Amino acid sequence: MTSFENSSKLARISTTLILRALLESYSREAVITFSGRCTRTSDLFGISLCLRFMDSTSTNPVTLYTQYAVQLDQFSELLVRSNKKVNLVSSSELGNLKAHVLDSLLLAPYLETEDSVLDLGSGGGFPVVPLAIASPSVSFTAIDSSERKVDFLSYISSKLRLRNLTAIHGRIEEQSSLHQTFTCVTARALAPLPELIPLAFPFLKTAPSSRLLFLKGENYESEVLSSTDVANELGLSSSKPSVYTDIPGRSMSAILRYTSSR
Repeated sequence: MTSFENSSKLARISTTLILRALLESYSREAVITFSGRCTRTSDLFGISLCLRFMDSTSTNPVTLYTQYAVQLDQFSELLVRSNKKVNLVSSSELGNLKAHVLDSLLLAPYLETEDSVLDLGSGGGFPVVPLAIASPSVSFTAIDSSERKVDFLSYISSKLRLRNLTAIHGRIEEQSSLHQTFTCVTARALAPLPELIPLAFPFLKTAPSSRLLFLKGENYESEVLSSTDVANELGLSSSKPSVYTDIPGRSMSAILRYTSSR
């Protein structure tokens, strides 16, 4: 390799490292300043993607991750350790935990101070644990039919001192005592939308601000179409899905929002 080729390679690596650091610090001004020193098309394209990701939401998941990195990393470490004893998440999830944490944090901007949130089928803690860490003023209740997973969530709540997180063991369909209790109900990869909406709806308080927030993947459009009648029957109005394609390690994520009109 010639000295010119070697220096070009080092320049590309340096640009990548600088962009990564700027993205993680969420300094938009610094990225723009850095762009003025770049001339290569590949560098400018990377900067464009960096800025687009920063502007994609008012509260960026990378920002939240950086802000709450200590607790979020502790959660990931405890999940990995506990998963060796009890099956909490799949091996594919285990190999890409940061992507799942960032994906979960996408919901944070849609929560309001003093919200009471019920997370259905919380499993190994996504999205409820990252949300509880990043939204300390919001009250979260996690429910799952697996006792070992609920025990893990209770352990996480205690270990990370998450006073805003409570875990309940039981089947969702059998929790009628919790109906009309929450301002918001969340779920991630739990069930198809036509089944999920009527499952979640009874838990909403009778208030115009009550809403459902669901994280979905690539097939969200077909699910939305197939659930239109169900949503209308329950008096739910839907917002335009928010689609994110810039989460590292995820092909895409969609946030589906339904607001109660009762």
